[in-house]
Amino acid sequence: MGDRTLQTWLIWKYPRSGIIIIHAPRPKEDRSRHPRIFIDVPGLDSVLPAVPAGFAGRTQFMKIFVDADALPNSIKELLFRAAERFKVGMIVVASKTVKISGSDLISLEVVPVGADSADHRIVELVQAGDLVITADIPLADRILAKKAHAIDPRGVEYTQINIKNRLSMRDLLSDLRSGGMFTGGPAPFDKKNRQAFANLLDRFLTRHLG
Repeated sequence: MGDRTLQTWLIWKYPRSGIIIIHAPRPKEDRSRHPRIFIDVPGLDSVLPAVPAGFAGRTQFMKIFVDADALPNSIKELLFRAAERFKVGMIVVASKTVKISGSDLISLEVVPVGADSADHRIVELVQAGDLVITADIPLADRILAKKAHAIDPRGVEYTQINIKNRLSMRDLLSDLRSGGMFTGGPAPFDKKNRQAFANLLDRFLTRHLG
């Protein structure tokens, strides 16, 4: 594509999310409705204005991956609203069809039914700096190993410090259940968990995208 062709297109980048939209403008299109244009693609210097400090050379932008199997509907709703508010792309991964928002920012990927198939697909897709929403502790460990972020739906951010303790506790409880010594499970998901997640998600996205 030569410069002459490029000049007939508009390339917009939403500052908060880094999403780039490329489209051919309609005649007399009101450009004031769109965000400021940024350079993020090498070779477009002659087409677009100079990039502001902090954006030069930036080619990767955060995406949110949602481990949707068994995720409470109230958490899904919070996530869909957050994607719209922060204009961040979201990929919902599940082993069956789940209802998602009609937003262009949000997509659904259904994986074959099988042990950890959704987990494997998320690990395959995620890149450093992305965010994954999951209650699966082994998956969170794999996500952190790829230098991405992970948050539990109950409102806890996984870190390199707490993930090993959580893995050890998970394995201990699994052994106790196998031996018939412990038959309990996690407490029911409640409004406090939802609020804790909402607060953490807002702080996280504001810090990284605000």
